[in-house]
Amino acid sequence: MDFITCSENPIWFSKEKFSWKNIQESARERLLTSKSRFKVNVTTLMFVRRNRTVLLNRHREGSRFSGYWNGVGGHLETGEDIQQAACREVAEEAGIEVRNSRLRLVLHESNCHGEGNLVFWFVADWSSGTLHPEPGAELRWVPLEKVSELKLLPDVREVWSWLFKIGPARYGCQIYNVDGTGELRIEHARTSRFGLVKEG
Repeated sequence: MDFITCSENPIWFSKEKFSWKNIQESARERLLTSKSRFKVNVTTLMFVRRNRTVLLNRHREGSRFSGYWNGVGGHLETGEDIQQAACREVAEEAGIEVRNSRLRLVLHESNCHGEGNLVFWFVADWSSGTLHPEPGAELRWVPLEKVSELKLLPDVREVWSWLFKIGPARYGCQIYNVDGTGELRIEHARTSRFGLVKEG
């Protein structure tokens, strides 16, 4: 990765080419022609720590982020608050219970797969249970010092250095373009441009 800095804001440019093979033509059409009010899906993402490891999820083949590692998350259900939803998703997808969950980032994903998502990022500590992932899922306790060696999603790699530190939650916006390129801003302090690597 190349680093280009200036007096105001450092900018990160990635040499990796962003693939977006799973964006359907209908999604592109919605992006370009929709005149209705912009709407977002509310989702959660949680990174669970156990001793010196963290629980990571590898996106399945054929998914929009195929092969990339991320936390565990999902959608809000009726009657839940956002923290309950994050903990429930981990219990359902991984079979474990967590404690000390805390909000670290609220990220607006704009035009992701032709939609908008408002993603609430949590970190938590493992409390009990052993991993029982859903069929076809790949979950792994990864040593913290090995995380940077994995194929992480660009936003995960960008925030990893401060994700588990004590401090207030941050906010950001990640914009996806129909050609597969993107841009990530965290509290307007930094712009990171990125691309997903094409599988195969």
